[in-house]
This record gives sequence, C-alpha cells and structure tokens, in this order.
Amino acid sequence: AAAAGGGGGGGGQRGATKAGMLKLIRLVEGGFLETCHVIVKTKAGRRALYYELDVKCEWAAKHAATGNTLTGTFRIYNVGQDTQFCPGGDEGTSYMYETARDGKVAAGQWVDEVMEQTGELFELLAGRVGVLLQELTLK
Repeated sequence: AAAAGGGGGGGGQRGATKAGMLKLIRLVEGGFLETCHVIVKTKAGRRALYYELDVKCEWAAKHAATGNTLTGTFRIYNVGQDTQFCPGGDEGTSYMYETARDGKVAAGQWVDEVMEQTGELFELLAGRVGVLLQELTLK
C-alpha cells in the first residue's frame, strides 16, 4: 500500500508524532539519494546550477497502543532548483512525497493509523534534503 502527498531531516532521529500513536524507531538512510541530475552552466561569467533530486529511505514505526511494528519506505521527489518544501503545495512548485508500507503485514486499523501519520516524515526528511542541497551548491 502506498500514499502520496505534496508540499522536503535527519537520519536516525526518533520521536512521537503529534497524535502519539506512532513512534519512529528507525530511519535508515543507506542509499538515501536515489537519483541526482546536475548541470552547471556558465553564461556571461556567472554560474547557474540546475538540479533534480529523488531521495528515498526506509522507516520503521511502532504503534503506541498495540506495540506492533510496521516498516516501509519514504520517497521525496520533484526536488529541483525551481521547487521548494511547501506542505500542501502543487506539483509545479513544491517537493512531493510518497510513502509505502511492507505489504506482508495484514491491513487493519492500527496499520491505517500508522500510515496516516507517516506524512509527518516529510518535514523531518525535508531538512536532510536541505543539507544535501547546501552541499551541492557549495561544490
């Protein structure tokens, strides 16, 4: 199952979501950067940087009431020089995200509650994307 949203943290951070039903217990950033396309153009002595990033990581969360654990992936895409982190923004101007869960776990209310809150990873990971962009522009 997957969900998508609009509107890009840090690895290994832990924390409960607003509703307290979900606690992020692991954020794995191995292979965090899925794809990166970069072009540097020089025109009239000035450099211009054009880029497109697609990042993905694994997550694990524990449902506070049941103690059940769910894992999945989180992807931020549409990251370019002409887009920005803007929760709820449109695809033409904002980073976008999608989240997916392990399909081996049977659907249920606790799974739905966890998946509803995975969107909160967007802000967490957006900070990490910001760090990547700063490193990219310094090079």
